[in-house]
This record gives sequence, structure tokens and C-alpha cells, in this order.
Amino acid sequence: MNAQWTSQQMQALAAMNIPLWEKAPEPKGQYFYKLGSYHLVGEAQLPVELPQWFNDFCLCVGERPVAVKITELSDNCLNYDTWFDNLPTADFKKALWQRLSHA
Repeated sequence: MNAQWTSQQMQALAAMNIPLWEKAPEPKGQYFYKLGSYHLVGEAQLPVELPQWFNDFCLCVGERPVAVKITELSDNCLNYDTWFDNLPTADFKKALWQRLSHA
């Protein structure tokens, strides 16, 4: 919610040497998860309710994703930003499987 200051409020705050409050922009961060020997990175947290295809992926790896703090990315790093926008296509699944099988 953005603050809507009236001119009287702004004058009163200025008279008292109080700066106007403004909401700071949210920092653009990254979230990191460890899933087996893989690191997942994205600009938003993983959804609480994971889609079935991702649950199947977790079963294949043998683990669930765990949030971690990471300092450097490994070769086994996968960006999941677009994974949950729509149902995965056959091309997406094929590319992911090839990447996983060569890791």
C-alpha cells in the first residue's frame, strides 16, 4: 500500500524535520534449494503445493527440495523460474532428462 500524503501532512512533517515515509522496493533476491546432488535457483520461492510432475522428479532423485544458503553455484545448478508457470511440455521434459542423465 502506497502512502498518500496530503499537502498539510507533508508540511507538518517537513516542519518537524521528519522525512516522508516511502516503501522501499523489495530486493530482487534468489532462492536456493538443494535436491539430491542438484541445486535449484529461482527468483521466487518454490510453491508450497508442488505439482505432481515435480513430486515425481523428487521421487526419482530420492529427496525433497531443502532451502539452503549458497555462496557459489555448482555445475548441477538448475534454474526453476519457468518450471511452474504452465504444465511442462514434452520438449522441456526431454531437455531436463538429458541434463540430468549427463550430470
